[in-house]
Amino acid sequence: MKHYSISGVIIFLIVLLFTSCKQSPLCFRTGADYFPLQINNSAIYSTMPSNNKIKVAVIDTNTIYGKQSFIVERNGKKEYWCKGKEKIEKLYFYTMNILGREDTIAICWIPWLELPLSLHNSWTYSFNTSKIVLGDTIKMTLNTTVNITGITGNEYQIEINFLEEKFSTMFGVDTTNTTYYEWYKPNLGLFKKRYNDTTTETLIEFVTENDTLLSTENK
Repeated sequence: MKHYSISGVIIFLIVLLFTSCKQSPLCFRTGADYFPLQINNSAIYSTMPSNNKIKVAVIDTNTIYGKQSFIVERNGKKEYWCKGKEKIEKLYFYTMNILGREDTIAICWIPWLELPLSLHNSWTYSFNTSKIVLGDTIKMTLNTTVNITGITGNEYQIEINFLEEKFSTMFGVDTTNTTYYEWYKPNLGLFKKRYNDTTTETLIEFVTENDTLLSTENK
């Protein structure tokens, strides 16, 4: 009769679990990077129906409004992203020009993605602020709702509803409601985006910090 030590059994179970996890799509997706942010990473997107090109590049890191952030240029315009273990956040800021004076009305970090991605997960975020500028009372409300709506292989489909409501005693009420549809691939990140019901951006080139060229198939 064979006798097995407890340590031997534990090692066997660990190896079995590790082997099973390596073969599991769920384990792969949980460990994959769906939002690769590294300095010198760059991507090019093709837009339809306008057939323009959008270049996105990670150019630097810095502490922005209390968070260690990646500075990303999108066709020359800077965006700020914070990447943590549990979520990806995007810096939102809104300015108004009142009588020739540019004033910052709202600044906040919006949770764009919660990690790890999981089918049917959803989250919401709300932000309210008010400010008096040159005698004008300005109020602003921001609401976002994010839903992971589908998965195909290792690709996630995400729906983001973005509602902005602005009130000014001088200019009245302005409401903007935009829905974004985004598709993410492991180690490529955002590879397709649709908004305004008509405009689609599709990843056609992705270069990592090691100058390794990656590209997606035509979608």
